[in-house]
Amino acid sequence: MIKTTLDAALALGRRSGIVLLILGVLSVAMPWVTGMALELLLGVLLLCAGGAQLFFAFRTRNLSGFPLRLVFGLITTFAGLYLLLNPTAGVVAITLILGVYFLVDGLATLLASFQYRAQRNWILMFANGAVTLALAAVILWQWPASGRYVIGVLVGIKLIMMGLMMISTAGMVSAARDRMDAVRAQQRADNAKVVEGEDRNL
Repeated sequence: MIKTTLDAALALGRRSGIVLLILGVLSVAMPWVTGMALELLLGVLLLCAGGAQLFFAFRTRNLSGFPLRLVFGLITTFAGLYLLLNPTAGVVAITLILGVYFLVDGLATLLASFQYRAQRNWILMFANGAVTLALAAVILWQWPASGRYVIGVLVGIKLIMMGLMMISTAGMVSAARDRMDAVRAQQRADNAKVVEGEDRNL
């Protein structure tokens, strides 16, 4: 029963990894489509969140803080509507925010790496910060043109890495299980030989 469950889990992990790998390749190959799809999804989520905030605000209008809740709900709703009605501008805006985030994150990581120079892996932190900073420079230098490909490429790379990780993890678990089965089989064979030898001695 346990072995059957494990086999099913490993098979599901491999299939999921392959699906993520394919989606990642498609995302990198068609970054604009991916960016637009994610932008529209974000717009729908913001619109739903804004509607929920407005509903909650009006249901609790007799409580303190009603104007603030109403303003937050209206801002979230208008943001969702803006992304849905202006998808191209939304993708460009999200790309700019992403570029600024990478810039801040890269600088922070670089500064942190110098504080950990006594550690062995400080160079990895430094490399991570340098790569992030370089990516931010590319995004911001080519903005707004970079909005046509940045989001899709980044999401695609992430999906590819997740797919490869799931496939490799399933393979390692499967190999470890096979080694354990082989060890158990060898132990049973050795025990059988010992029992057979004791029977002969009797």
